[in-house]
Amino acid sequence: MTKKESVYRRKTCRGCGSESLELVFALKPSPIGDAYVPQEKIDEEQKQFPIDLFMCKDCGLAQLSDVIDPDVLYGDYIYVTSSSMGLSQHFDEYAGKVIDRVGLSEGDQVVDLGSNDGTLLGSFKRKGLKVLGVEPAGHIASIANESGIPTLSAYFNRGQAREIADRYGKADVITANNVFANIDDLDSWVQGVGLLLADNGVFVFESYYLADLVRNMVFDFIYHEHLTSFSGSPPNLVD
Repeated sequence: MTKKESVYRRKTCRGCGSESLELVFALKPSPIGDAYVPQEKIDEEQKQFPIDLFMCKDCGLAQLSDVIDPDVLYGDYIYVTSSSMGLSQHFDEYAGKVIDRVGLSEGDQVVDLGSNDGTLLGSFKRKGLKVLGVEPAGHIASIANESGIPTLSAYFNRGQAREIADRYGKADVITANNVFANIDDLDSWVQGVGLLLADNGVFVFESYYLADLVRNMVFDFIYHEHLTSFSGSPPNLVD
């Protein structure tokens, strides 16, 4: 993608690399969902981007093939975790369950990818854990740092993982909540998780599920930030 391009269409599956992609659901092109328009610009035409959901015929992964430059999506990102009713309580309970299940001790390290304003990491920190956030939106990373949650303003990938491991050490737990679906280069991102995790480390992530999207007809989950809609196949019960 050149600097002049704000969107490109990938030709291969984000999961397996196959070129066998089939269009299964198409919405009309629209402006970016969070790009709200101030009153003084209400008559200005907004740039529109495709929202076409494809499915890989080889591995079954559902995905958007049109990828908007992350700096366009997240440069002026406005959503902060603390604004969602009930989410702070959810993350506080989540942190407690992770600590108990993994058997974390005071001083162990938790890294949150796509950490936003640090709400989740705040729960881990209050329970005695070392914490570090990685958040691409610089202004939101600043909010987290100002509230006492150490946060790097960066896009996570394989190279970034090496730098974090060298500077801060390996993570006992890596969390990623409502961010896994937003990643274009899944290979580099997942490899980065492996590089950053301690030998006995645990990776915990939350993401919406394609089957629930279809079952509940929540088609509004298909939008520019959500590049991948994950699903799972049942185990083969036939010998």
